[in-house]
Amino acid sequence: TSAYKGLADSAVVSVAVESGPAFSTSTTYTDFPSSLAYINYYKNLLKQGYRIAAHMDQDNHEMTFGTANGSRMVVLAKDRSREALINGIQSMRVYASNDYNAKVSFTMDQFVMGSSIRSTENTIGVINHTDEDGESLSAVQVYGGKVGGTDATLVHSAIGNTTFATAQVNGETWYYFAIITQADGNKIITAPIWVTTEIPLLKNDFKLKAKEENGVVVLDWKMDTTLVFSHFIVEVSRDGKNFTAKATVPAVNGQRDYLFTDMTPYDGVSFYRITMVGVKGELSYSGIVMIDVKKAAVLTIYPNPASTTLTVKTTDNSATLLVQLIDAAGNMVYNKTMPAATTFTLDLSKFQNGYYVLRVNNEITRLIISK
Repeated sequence: TSAYKGLADSAVVSVAVESGPAFSTSTTYTDFPSSLAYINYYKNLLKQGYRIAAHMDQDNHEMTFGTANGSRMVVLAKDRSREALINGIQSMRVYASNDYNAKVSFTMDQFVMGSSIRSTENTIGVINHTDEDGESLSAVQVYGGKVGGTDATLVHSAIGNTTFATAQVNGETWYYFAIITQADGNKIITAPIWVTTEIPLLKNDFKLKAKEENGVVVLDWKMDTTLVFSHFIVEVSRDGKNFTAKATVPAVNGQRDYLFTDMTPYDGVSFYRITMVGVKGELSYSGIVMIDVKKAAVLTIYPNPASTTLTVKTTDNSATLLVQLIDAAGNMVYNKTMPAATTFTLDLSKFQNGYYVLRVNNEITRLIISK
């Protein structure tokens, strides 16, 4: 019931919708706990905005988990390797199932469960179920809810395999998941698919260019002067997939050339794109450009002059730091490689008074030792 926490969302990929029985000694695969006792936790987390899937948990104090009942977390993976299974779980391509040999496919516009998709029109969902034992279905219920809105509600129901269509408001993000009930009462709960609807794109083709100048990034792009639109959104990303807004640039009707300078770019590789916004909210995206900014490390020392101990601060993010101290005669009196650190201290007690040069990797500064 607490508020959404981004850190928790980044760490958790799935939540149990059923668990136990805690003290079952059965090994017959038939001792099931209360049906979907924790489903409301799943629904509440999705409503708050968490990107999570559902699984079955056999928390059991009698060490009969795996045989007490047939409940499983089912992972969609390309093979049974550890790498493929972990990738499937982290991508939320999973579903919770009371039946270990039931197979479920849930897609929207051909994207599998766990996906986040963007669309300019209604999306089509498809649910298919098969079972090696021939179990039939008694109900397929599709729930949908607006992220940050009210509880998910039933948006579609059927008795067997089914197809459905969404009907969202432009600009909203909804999540959809299915609760499937077999004729024997066993249930299957899918991971969600998140759908964001967008206003159709503006018909425009513009290219973005980027260059680095003295530690800042300069972006420029050219527009069709016959178009009437509202503004541009400059977006930046670390991975080329997840973009955040950096700035807004107003549009000037009839202006062809636009320029934006990012005075505080990321250090290292980053990605930029421009979103053009029309007067009615229409969108158009530039291509994505990559740029590598090498910011000079900053070296700070105190006190200076120093007597016995010197504190050193650096913004160098290298894996190791080569620390050297050179006296006025050019002799290297200290030379040590140490693990990466932003702050460290040097013991100066054994060095004579005088002028020195302190070097940390490629950055240098002058030091006076006075006791």
